[in-house]
Amino acid sequence: MKILFTGMASSHCKPAKNTGFFNTLAKVFSEIGDVEWAAPSVKWNKNTFEKYDLVIVGFIPPSSLSANKVYGALNTINLLWDSPKLRLVLDFPQLWQYKISLSKADRDPSGGLFSKFYVNRFEYLSSLNNKSVIEAANKLNNETWPQTIFPQLPWQSEEDVWKSLKFESKNPLIGLNVDSYLVDGSEDHGDVRHNQWTVDNKKLKWAQAVLNTTRFDAREVKASRSFSDEDAETSIRTSMGYMHPPQDRKVGTWWSYRLVQAMSTRTPIVTDWKNTIGFSSAWSLLAYQLEDMTPAERSATAIMQAEQYMSAIPNKKEVIQTIKDRIVNNSAREENNA
Repeated sequence: MKILFTGMASSHCKPAKNTGFFNTLAKVFSEIGDVEWAAPSVKWNKNTFEKYDLVIVGFIPPSSLSANKVYGALNTINLLWDSPKLRLVLDFPQLWQYKISLSKADRDPSGGLFSKFYVNRFEYLSSLNNKSVIEAANKLNNETWPQTIFPQLPWQSEEDVWKSLKFESKNPLIGLNVDSYLVDGSEDHGDVRHNQWTVDNKKLKWAQAVLNTTRFDAREVKASRSFSDEDAETSIRTSMGYMHPPQDRKVGTWWSYRLVQAMSTRTPIVTDWKNTIGFSSAWSLLAYQLEDMTPAERSATAIMQAEQYMSAIPNKKEVIQTIKDRIVNNSAREENNA
């Protein structure tokens, strides 16, 4: 089996240095087939995909600053729209932006897709008013999507994500958790922990509200080219706790490799209890409750969180089976029925 990984962002076109859902997904797929990476192009045609059994396309809002390969990706989506080979991967946490961005691109392609603001994007000039690119934006905005994968948390349903996207068509979503490939509980966690939180983004409303209730300050974990996963892990492992803010606009919590790093370093996690209360009391603690604990109690809480999380997600064997049943074999059935 040959599988192509490509998409709208640079991180969708080659293995990224830092760990994310998309490149982890590629590693998992490599256990069942031959994975190739490529930057998409508006020069591609249907013959380009003849040698592939599956084409996995990373999908983010076209207006995102990271969507520097958007034209080729939209062309790919349009060419394969009715093909059983196509799968999208939705790995952008601000879900409300999909509808806003695609509506703009559909309604006003010259401003939503081909604005001069995007002149530095790959193949910008050769893509201007490209019919295939415009058609893909129209289909994504108005029609039912091809099968779409997203990184699922244990307390999050496919229905939750679909509602947050706010499209009229009920798009076929597949929630997949591959953290059994990432969480490592074997490390030595003897580092000195400071009375300080780590948090993804202080500017989110939830983070601001919670930090107003805490005694200890927080340092922001920055994910940028100059800030590696190793730097982030050091920041998390030396803090007393990690805050994982839910996204604004009622999207709720979204998967992040920082959650994996916190569990791997046995750092207790605080997130929005309204999302996690039905999952576990250990995952529904408030920040001030964690601050009031002793270091030993915090460590025990972190261990409990990691154990409960890992018990709730599929192990490696189950992940592979889910991919075969819901993604690979489903593709084969569609092709046979075509």
